[in-house]
Amino acid sequence: MDSILYKIIEIEKAARLIDEEVAKAKREMPLEIESKRAELEKQLGQQVEQKVALYAKKEAEQEEGLKRAAEESKQESLKILREQFEKNKAAWENEIFENIIGRSGENAG
Repeated sequence: MDSILYKIIEIEKAARLIDEEVAKAKREMPLEIESKRAELEKQLGQQVEQKVALYAKKEAEQEEGLKRAAEESKQESLKILREQFEKNKAAWENEIFENIIGRSGENAG
C-alpha cells in the first residue's frame, strides 16, 4: 500500500511539474512569438531597404545613361552644324553680301 501511495505521490509531483512547465510555456510563448515577429519585421525591413537601394541604383544608372545619350546626341548635332557652316559659310557670306549690295543699289537708284 505504501508503494502505491508513494507512486501516486510521485505521479502527483510529476503532474505538478508538467503543469508548471505548461504554465511557464504559456507565459513564455507570447514573448517568443513577439521575439520572432520582431525578427521577421527586422528581416523584412532590411529586405525592403535593399530593394529600395537596388531600385535607386538602377534608376540612377538609367538616368546617367539617358544623360550620356543626350550629351552624345547634342555633340553630334553640333558637329553636323559646324560641318554645314564650314561647307556653306562662303556661299552664305556671298548671299548676304549680294542682298546688302542689291538693296543698297536699289536705294541709290
